[in-house]
Amino acid sequence: MLTRVALQTTSITLGIAILAALLTAIPYFADHHPMLSRLTHILETVQSVPTVPQLATLAIRKMATNGASDHGLNGTKFPADWHSGPDDSFHGKITTDGPFQPEKGRYHLYIGLFCPFAHRANLVRKLKQLDKYAGIDISIVKPYPKDEPGTPGKPGWRFNHKNEGEPYEGATEDRLFGYRFMNEVYFRADKSYKGRYSVPVLWDTKLNTIVNNESAELLRDLQTAFNELLPASVAEMSLYPKELQGDIDTIAGWMGDHLNTGVYKAGFAPDQATYDKNLPPVFAALNKLERIAKAHGGPYILGENMTELDVRAYATICRFDPVYVQHFKCNLGMIRYSYPVLHNWLKGLYFNHEEYRNTTDFRHIKENYTKSHYDVNPKSITPMGPWPNVEEGYEKDWSKLEARSIAATSIKHTTYAVLTTPVPRILTAIEMAPTKQSKVHALIAKAKARFAAKQRENTLAQQASDLIFVAHSIDDQIQKAIVDAQNLVVSARDNPRPTDPPPRDPLFSPPKDAPLSGSERRRLAYNAVVDRYRSVQDNMRVLQERVARFQEDVKKLKGVHVPAKKMRKVDHDLEALENACGNMDVAMLKLAAEIGEAKRAAT
Repeated sequence: MLTRVALQTTSITLGIAILAALLTAIPYFADHHPMLSRLTHILETVQSVPTVPQLATLAIRKMATNGASDHGLNGTKFPADWHSGPDDSFHGKITTDGPFQPEKGRYHLYIGLFCPFAHRANLVRKLKQLDKYAGIDISIVKPYPKDEPGTPGKPGWRFNHKNEGEPYEGATEDRLFGYRFMNEVYFRADKSYKGRYSVPVLWDTKLNTIVNNESAELLRDLQTAFNELLPASVAEMSLYPKELQGDIDTIAGWMGDHLNTGVYKAGFAPDQATYDKNLPPVFAALNKLERIAKAHGGPYILGENMTELDVRAYATICRFDPVYVQHFKCNLGMIRYSYPVLHNWLKGLYFNHEEYRNTTDFRHIKENYTKSHYDVNPKSITPMGPWPNVEEGYEKDWSKLEARSIAATSIKHTTYAVLTTPVPRILTAIEMAPTKQSKVHALIAKAKARFAAKQRENTLAQQASDLIFVAHSIDDQIQKAIVDAQNLVVSARDNPRPTDPPPRDPLFSPPKDAPLSGSERRRLAYNAVVDRYRSVQDNMRVLQERVARFQEDVKKLKGVHVPAKKMRKVDHDLEALENACGNMDVAMLKLAAEIGEAKRAAT
């Protein structure tokens, strides 16, 4: 039981806690009331007494400030998924029927110009003119340093501050509270917050809390959240049109995994194997994006209309050459040299849309990566190049552009090495284990079989690709021979024999300068066509032998346990190869017929 002194102390403590909590809950008092600091000091002193129920006083303060998970100030009810606790981020949405309603001048956005994910939110803010019509202003953190050396709490990004000397150009003070560090903004929303102090953050000045700090959610939600405040022409502008939503979601999925965050997976790799594993998908995604952009004909990734994909891709690709190539070692190629379509697309967005150009600050971008990633660049040296950051010379006619890609063979080789290299090591380690239990031997046999099947599967896939390429090459040779034979027939038709001089002996090789008769020219052309026909026949015989061996290998693979999905891929390759050979056979028959016509024309 508590003593009388303890009971009195508890009562006093609870009263102070309630008063301090209520003052803290009111934004004006939280910043300006002189009693608050004194009350807080008294509360902390009294709570140090062991008899005081600290959990009770903290619970009272939490209910008055942060509230339970579903209640806020003045009885405001928050959705259950807004912020579930200190370990959760914030997931609020601007809606007409929720606590965060669209009102002009009510919201404030915290960003960093260096951050590609904050860049996306700021781009939507500018494209939808939310600064003008919804009154959403911004506070911009400095690109470095991220943490103050020796600071246990790691306060994160910092603002320009009156106590920190010269301000960093392009960054701002905290325009709402005058805080020095970004973590202070988070603790204002949740005093127990344990997550990352990241940007972007959308702040509600009315409820005095964070609405959302998830960049992907803000990218989507800000597009429509304030439409009722916007002019009709601006409100109608959609980056997520209904007819393209399927394509956008599909592309955004793999682009996010392999490109937007893929550069970070490669750049922050702790070892060589992790880097080798994560780099190829970055360029595989760029290869695919290059083809998609070219296929749609520009000026945007999906054609005539700017979409969310342009915003997502731009935030990464504008940083690729200046930062990711050297800093994150994503150096299999550069946008300006390896991807002409994406390079042209980038130039179009940067120079033709001020929203993109004015939200891109290359000094912030380059100095953030090179001066805040101490483990990647310990000397904090920022490279001068490449120069310029974005090259000029936009080509409006996309039909003049030729899509390119980083050679698939190098990407496949790297990926294959990553997939297969650890397997023999694992097998060796298992075989060296000092045990003779049958289960271990069974596992070894199974692992060996899977490894062998994987090798055969990869080998067959490469063989199919090579054989299909050879078949297409032979088909091209046949088509050229057909054209030559047809040209020979046309030549004979246009140059009748009676006008020709007497034919020479076919075995006679005339001097180089001696003029050839029309008949001699046709005979030489015919001989060339026949030679090409025979060469093609030889190539076809070799190919057919290789195809037969490939078909036998496929049959053998079917006798081993291979996942159905993988087997379907092999069957698909075989079918494609057989179709290519069938087309080649048809073309060969046509060539034989054309050669018959050419022979009659030549003789």
